[in-house]
Amino acid sequence: MPAGRETYSDDCIVDADDLDHGRNVANIPGGNILVCPDEMFAEGSVVFDRPTPYMGKWVGRIRLDFKDGVLANYRARQNAGHFKAGYEKASGEKNRIAAIGVGLNPKARAGFLQDGITAGAVTVAIGGNDDIGGASKTDFYFPGVLTKATLTIDGNAIVQNGKLAM
Repeated sequence: MPAGRETYSDDCIVDADDLDHGRNVANIPGGNILVCPDEMFAEGSVVFDRPTPYMGKWVGRIRLDFKDGVLANYRARQNAGHFKAGYEKASGEKNRIAAIGVGLNPKARAGFLQDGITAGAVTVAIGGNDDIGGASKTDFYFPGVLTKATLTIDGNAIVQNGKLAM
């Protein structure tokens, strides 16, 4: 994560601090924290185990492959063409990692739009992130959720097999 990037906690409230940072959207219920990693250094693959609602359809079992900081390949088992149409139509830095999030809400259960707030869920997003402190500007944003992920930061487990480790 680049120095100087703050975490963004979705606490259901758009307050003065959010507005000062260009954030004007909140989700209800809340319960996750996001950070923008350095957009230039994504490497490897991620396969989301939850379908993502995108522009009115479910995009399921999507895999994103990153090489040298950019999205090199993608595929999905469900509605791949729908994802492709939105992605190819978009302009700007749509092919960069945008955010990594961790769900913190212990009362949330996986299902529809609350997957990312479920305690221990890990979200990985591509596309625009300038509204949450990043540098990528695009009209495309796609978040995917992992419910059984392990996430470590500087050698410390934050999420272990889909459970908060803190």
